[in-house]
Amino acid sequence: VEVDASQHPTVLTYLGVKRASLPAFVLLDTNRSKAVHVLPAADGGGLPSVHVVVSALRRFVSGEIRAAFASEPEPEVAEQARSAMRVLVGSTYHTAAHEAAVDVLVLFHAPWCAHCTAMLSTLHQLAADHQGDEGLRVCSMKMPGNEADGLAVHIFPSLFLFPAVDVKLGRGTPGEPAPAARPGYPASAAMGKEPVLFTGVDRALPALERFLAQHRRTVHAPLMIHS
Repeated sequence: VEVDASQHPTVLTYLGVKRASLPAFVLLDTNRSKAVHVLPAADGGGLPSVHVVVSALRRFVSGEIRAAFASEPEPEVAEQARSAMRVLVGSTYHTAAHEAAVDVLVLFHAPWCAHCTAMLSTLHQLAADHQGDEGLRVCSMKMPGNEADGLAVHIFPSLFLFPAVDVKLGRGTPGEPAPAARPGYPASAAMGKEPVLFTGVDRALPALERFLAQHRRTVHAPLMIHS
């Protein structure tokens, strides 16, 4: 696709391409996420050759070339410690969401979305209620400004649960095998998790608790307090 940036300047913002770098050849993956790789200019500042483009495209599709994802600065550690809910950005999203041994609940929200504000407040309450639950992480990520590696999010608010895949904290049903032992179930976060989307109309706290109980893989053991 050829785009005239002078006629469509918003495309540059969408792709994260600076006007000074034009002309530019961009590889864009919109299958499950917006991943961008900008090919370096050829000698003399022109577009790269057909050979370079084809070679880069093959490496991009195979995953050899790592695409870039938009990210805001990472929050300060002290700031994160003051809240029961962790704030994710593009650079921290994948590692946090795909942590193997824990269930990770992530709310994707936009600042202009009133429904997001209400759901964010509910999720803060859920996170507070589950403080001390070693098998659960409750997180939020603001969009735009951040992009989720491997996940396309177009509707706000969107709530996803990334179930644990390497469970060490037990299961709710005695004798039930851990997910890693089930045929076709990934054994580690390196293979990625398959997120579960919350599709309920009711976004009140009890509904979110039911969604969590239905799909999470770990079971919360009460904290032991020793004298």
